[in-house]
Amino acid sequence: MTRERMLPSGGGPDIRGIQEKIISIVGSLECNMAPKAHVLPSSITDVRLGSLGVLKYAGCELRTWRRSFSHVREDKTDNFLAVFPLSAPLPISQSGRSAIAEPGSAVLLTTNKPFEGACAEHDSAFVVRLPGSLVRQHVPHIDECVARSVFMQRGVGKMLRSLVEFLVEDRNDYSASQADRFGEILLDTFVNVALEAPELAQFQDTRCESAHSRVYECAKAFIESNLSNPELDPAMVAEHCRISVSYLHAAFAASSQRVGAYIRESRLQRCRETLRNPAQRNKSITEIAMRWGFNCCPSFNRAYRAQFGKSPSEDRAASFSN
Repeated sequence: MTRERMLPSGGGPDIRGIQEKIISIVGSLECNMAPKAHVLPSSITDVRLGSLGVLKYAGCELRTWRRSFSHVREDKTDNFLAVFPLSAPLPISQSGRSAIAEPGSAVLLTTNKPFEGACAEHDSAFVVRLPGSLVRQHVPHIDECVARSVFMQRGVGKMLRSLVEFLVEDRNDYSASQADRFGEILLDTFVNVALEAPELAQFQDTRCESAHSRVYECAKAFIESNLSNPELDPAMVAEHCRISVSYLHAAFAASSQRVGAYIRESRLQRCRETLRNPAQRNKSITEIAMRWGFNCCPSFNRAYRAQFGKSPSEDRAASFSN
């Protein structure tokens, strides 16, 4: 889950080790490293949290870093990078914008476009990698926020910063499964920060609706293709969509329908279609119910009658008598 190395300054393999670590989280880029020796060694740590990653760099070697068009074409990654300087101002530019992130703030970058930045002689920073598709699912207009400095010293911004520090500093105190869950929490916290960005004010009326609509459609497609699985439930759907269960419920709230109710009603509709299909007359009602994820016949019969006003056998007989 984590890797850490103390890297003495100077050229050669140790410098390459720093570059490799940075690229493993950030993606392909060109690092300009200082060749001169320093007294203090550099330390670099990366933590994997499911599809998210966190990098902490502290040292003297790194001077500038640049992701060019050739790098973008080379690895074709689509991630967002939230950069938190810890000890010195960090100038960054992307998409014709320039920003200077002071310690206590953060700057957002996207890996699907070129960017560049510089470091002070003695510098340290966190870099958080977040999958672009997941972030845009929650914040569709997040690209409006790249190369903007965001103050992180209060409210949910401070919470995000503290969470990143905890995940790196206490990396040996939680399991791999907990790391995956912390990745979800980190993503949710980042989304809450991003939704308050001034650059998104013009999208205030549509941003949540659009994000919920994307999640709703993704969830419906997964549900429809997994109705035969008796284990299908809101937790499984949320895991597939890579969101929290609470966010899934919020996405369904706009349709005035609960997730569990949608799953049950979709299963009942499939059962009714199968019961009324002449080609399926040789299948028993129990077989059909189990085929579509029901594993208890009495509860299936009750749910069917409540939904359609007839028992499964009555409905089947009526459809074939017409």
